[in-house]
Amino acid sequence: MQKLVIPPNPNWFMQAICHCTPDNGLLYGAMTKVVYIPPEEEDASKDVKIIDLKNKLCGFSPDPDWVESKCIAVMNADFNVLIYDFASGEAVKGHKGHQNEKHKINSHNEDTAIVFLKQKLVLSSVNSNVIKYCFVSNTFKLFLKLSGRNPIIIFKQSPKDSNIVAAGTKNGLILLISVDKMEVKTKLRGHDSEISSLDWIYLPLKPLKEAKPATDNVKRISLQKLIASTDTSDCFDIYEENVEQEFGTYRENVDDNSDDEETNQGDIQEKIVSNSNFNFLEACKNLKGVILDDKNEATGDLAEGSYEDNKDKYGLKDLDNNSHHESLESNASSRTPVLTDEDEEECRAPLQKFEVIKEKCDEEVVVKEKNESLYSNASSRTPVLTEESLNYLEECQRMKDFVIVSKEDVEQFGDVPVLASGSREQTVWLWDVNERTSLTKIHWHPKARPTLPSPFTNVLWVNQSILIVTDGNGNLNEYKIEFDSTKMNLTAKHQKDKKFDANGVLNICKSQTGSVIWTSSIHRHISCLDAMKDYEKIISLDTIQIRIHVIIENPIDSNVIAIGGNDKRICLWNTSEATHHKIALRPFMNKIHSCVLNLIWHPEKENILVFSTREGRIGILDVNKSSNVPTILSSFSSHEVYSMTWAKIKRNEDEMFIILACDRHKLVYYSQNDHWKFHVLEKFKQSASVSVYKNEILLVGTDNGELQFVDMAKDFKVITSKKICNKYIGMMTWYRDTLAIATEYGITLVKNFSVKKLTTLNDSDFLKLQSHKGRVFSVRFNKSGEHLVSCCISGYIKVWNVESMSVVSSYSIDSQAYSAIFLPSNENFVVCGGQDSTIITFEWKKYPFVQEFEEVTSKKKQLQSAKKIQWAAQTEVTEINKSGDRRRYEKKVVKMDEEKVSDLSCDLVKMKILPKESPIFQVSTRELSSQPLEFIERLLTTNNVDREMSLNEKIFMSRESAKEVVENELEHQKQQLIGKAKTTVVLPQLTDSLKNDILERIATKNLKDVDVAIAPSVSYDLWRKCCLAFAHQCVENGEFLQAISYFLAVNEINACITQLCEGKFFREAWLVAKMRKDESDPIFEVISNKWIGYFDQTGNFETAAALLTCMKNYKKAAEILEKRQNKSEHCLKILKLLVDNHQQK
Repeated sequence: MQKLVIPPNPNWFMQAICHCTPDNGLLYGAMTKVVYIPPEEEDASKDVKIIDLKNKLCGFSPDPDWVESKCIAVMNADFNVLIYDFASGEAVKGHKGHQNEKHKINSHNEDTAIVFLKQKLVLSSVNSNVIKYCFVSNTFKLFLKLSGRNPIIIFKQSPKDSNIVAAGTKNGLILLISVDKMEVKTKLRGHDSEISSLDWIYLPLKPLKEAKPATDNVKRISLQKLIASTDTSDCFDIYEENVEQEFGTYRENVDDNSDDEETNQGDIQEKIVSNSNFNFLEACKNLKGVILDDKNEATGDLAEGSYEDNKDKYGLKDLDNNSHHESLESNASSRTPVLTDEDEEECRAPLQKFEVIKEKCDEEVVVKEKNESLYSNASSRTPVLTEESLNYLEECQRMKDFVIVSKEDVEQFGDVPVLASGSREQTVWLWDVNERTSLTKIHWHPKARPTLPSPFTNVLWVNQSILIVTDGNGNLNEYKIEFDSTKMNLTAKHQKDKKFDANGVLNICKSQTGSVIWTSSIHRHISCLDAMKDYEKIISLDTIQIRIHVIIENPIDSNVIAIGGNDKRICLWNTSEATHHKIALRPFMNKIHSCVLNLIWHPEKENILVFSTREGRIGILDVNKSSNVPTILSSFSSHEVYSMTWAKIKRNEDEMFIILACDRHKLVYYSQNDHWKFHVLEKFKQSASVSVYKNEILLVGTDNGELQFVDMAKDFKVITSKKICNKYIGMMTWYRDTLAIATEYGITLVKNFSVKKLTTLNDSDFLKLQSHKGRVFSVRFNKSGEHLVSCCISGYIKVWNVESMSVVSSYSIDSQAYSAIFLPSNENFVVCGGQDSTIITFEWKKYPFVQEFEEVTSKKKQLQSAKKIQWAAQTEVTEINKSGDRRRYEKKVVKMDEEKVSDLSCDLVKMKILPKESPIFQVSTRELSSQPLEFIERLLTTNNVDREMSLNEKIFMSRESAKEVVENELEHQKQQLIGKAKTTVVLPQLTDSLKNDILERIATKNLKDVDVAIAPSVSYDLWRKCCLAFAHQCVENGEFLQAISYFLAVNEINACITQLCEGKFFREAWLVAKMRKDESDPIFEVISNKWIGYFDQTGNFETAAALLTCMKNYKKAAEILEKRQNKSEHCLKILKLLVDNHQQK
């Protein structure tokens, strides 16, 4: 058996969340993670890899050059674009160009899109603003309102023309964007709702069958395939020999400079001519009008001057300059133009008849020249309309977008790009990108209402003739794409006989060769289909939601494991059938309705499983019943059920099983003989965990660290109790006479436990296993009792040797680890899960414990990774207004620190500025801000005994020292306020409706300080409400310091500190915490990080370094001061002092 990982559930609510890698593997997004599933391989050397983003995912795109550089572009919930290295799983580069959009968007993902291009560029969009980021130079450009007010939600790059990217918008419009110029080239309108999927294909032009001579076989292609250029000849001379400038047709090749007259006549050649000024449809209409006019003249005569009036319609505008002009003019009096044979042949050339024939052998269209004259009576020289002529004109209208090319010229035009698009309206369009027109439309009306909560219509080109489409019910449908020669477009034929082993599909993707297709479904299932073997399923993986709370093995059938977590369901996993390519979970969801916290199997019945949820629900589930409906017991609590266990007791000579359960305030048991009614054990008020020893002794752990031993046979009488830790006793587990207890600070082990020794237990019997740093959630023995596995809040799973009480293995899942067990079928493996983790099995012997290794929490790892990111600098801002004009703002490229690029469009966005108040502690502020470098030097070079302690040093010392700073500042304030005090006399108490008046002013946010002063005369509750309302009113007005007194008056310390930090009054926040908070409170770290970060962000590196020096954090002070450019000699000296002090420390 190898390492197995149950993949987390893919994000079903996002477009383009699944991508196939060149090695036929799968990359997909799952909440805060990007998951890689390896392809089917015989050796199964690759494992499922999970990259933790530490933030919610809005979109991602892998590098197209996956073989050379395995990088992934990710946009997180903060709208930061990060480039992750797949091998290390850490972000290496990125930009914060979209941060100003955070206040403009309500949803975390609906209005965002991202794509990694072949040119090592990343296009990202939030709302309608697009950023082009260069991965190599680590710079980016911002393009405002590129798509107007229509947000872009999906990108798809052309596989051949890397300069073209298709963008799907929220209102159904498709944009073709030029990457070089960053402008919209084409807009395709067909959908009425947001685009959910885009896919490109290039359809080749097949060579014609050699059935006719080369001069007789021609083919039609799109006009846009030709290169148009400006025409310098007569615009109506459609027989011009310049084949690169005019419309293409047959003509006589006349060469005036040729010496061979026989060669100059009768030599018909195929020419390709294009003219952007020539409108073929309009010419056809004009020609049809002339022919109809001729038909209406019974005698065939023309009105006087008709030649002059209609020569434009004939296309003979410049015929006056012809050598035959005199012949035409001499016959004008007879009202009938007389043409010579050469003139007749030349004028009749554009009316040559072509018949479209479809040859069945290769379904190719050829055009056969038909030399029959359009005039039935050539001798009368009068055009006569025939039925064939009308059919020809109709054919010309259908062919208005096509030109005629020879077989020899087909290869130079290559393939035709076709874009398939799907939307939420269950419609698929196929677009000719060159023509900017639709080729066909696929639409269906399901018989039943779509079963998916947010149906996507996904489109996927398997090859040049097969298109796969998902409908609103998540079913896969295969369409065969064929070319219709009569309508000159594509047709899509539904292959109803094709069956797919996948349903409820939400996202699909294919490999580059189209050999495999990956699907993810709403049924929490991932499949890989082999397109070369009639869509045979080769990989089948059930997924599970992140955050696993409990894993427990069946005591009778050791191959079956029950899993409970945050997804409101219970899953059974038969580990004996699990492989890398097949993981099957059996889910139970009926009547659970909340997060599952506890699971216990019946000790004697392998089919009975008891569960408890976060909302206090307890149920008994028979896993063998087909209905899957559990028996819900009466709830004894509406809060979390901390712990449960089975026990067998005797009552009236009858043995019966009971279920013991506890929350924080109650301990109860459910009896089967009483129809599963619960009975409260009143003696136990602070229970946190329960366990039973040999159905005789009940062990109850409490929140205050006390362990109680209870005799179940004597009406649950407490025998003795023992204090084993300061607080929290967690899970307890047994192996014969050995007891393991999870506590707040480690593991406690009791060996050779017996009922007789209960009264003689002392501290030496409780052995401490010290290795975990933090709260331990779970402890479990293996079958032999030789090893113990534990997991803790820091994310480490450790395996212990019980005899030596030492750690033999350590494994980290980078999040809080909630549960871990030995795999019953193979105890060399451990199965674990946690807060931000899925189910992982690993061979613990391959991860030996290193004594010198220091545990690092996931939060610390996140901070360490964030420091390694190279943030990009912005070089340009381009704004596109409604008329399409582009205003460009150039920005100098400079190296910018992480916090400095948060405001990227500072030239365009005006920030709200609140009124600035003067700080309360002005003396200590002035002391630090006047000469920070001199201040640091004085601290580092002067002995503490020889100098007086500065105010800023006292701030970071004891509470008494901080109190001295406060008293010094208050004395200074008194001196400043002498002679400035004002007295106001008001008597609002004289009114009869004082309470109503105050409440009205609270509702209208028009409170005054006098209202707060007189509120106690009504009631304490009204005064407290007044204080909070007036404090928040001051905060909204930017008067943070005035709000402090009212927050402190009602003991809202955290709110006071938070608002002070928001107002950038960090010194005041620190001193409030010093006077009102415990020294170990984590809020001090929060304040210091924000304080230092503020000065770092504003570029005040000297002051930040001075504060860090006061905190004795010399290393970070040196790092901050190192950011200063053009360092002076004095600055370099201070840097050296900081480094020396750090080394000495």
